[in-house]
Amino acid sequence: NPGPKGKHNEAPILKDLVCIEVPPDKWFQLGLQLNIPEYQLDVIRVNNPTNVNNCIMEMFSAWLNGAAGGVTYAALEEALIRIGLNSLAALVVQSSEGPSQSVP
Repeated sequence: NPGPKGKHNEAPILKDLVCIEVPPDKWFQLGLQLNIPEYQLDVIRVNNPTNVNNCIMEMFSAWLNGAAGGVTYAALEEALIRIGLNSLAALVVQSSEGPSQSVP
C-alpha cells in the first residue's frame, strides 16, 4: 500500500468548497446527490430567491453539517459525476490531492 493519496477521503471544509463553481442550474441536483433532503433544499431556494451563490454556499454548508452518507471529497466527486459535471469532479480530485501552495 503506497499510503494515503492526499485528502480525498477526508471531509472538505467550507472555504475549500467556495472555489467549486457549480453551475446555477445544477446546485439543487447536486444537493440531492449529496443526500440533502429535498425540503431543506427548497428552504434554501426560498430563502435566496435571487442569489444562486448563496444557495450553493448554504447547500454545501448543509452537506458539511450532517448529510448522511459521508462528507468526503470522494463523495462530492461521485455526486458531481452523477449529475454530469465530470470536469468539475476532476477539479475536486485535483484539489483534494494536496494543497495548492506549500507553507514554509
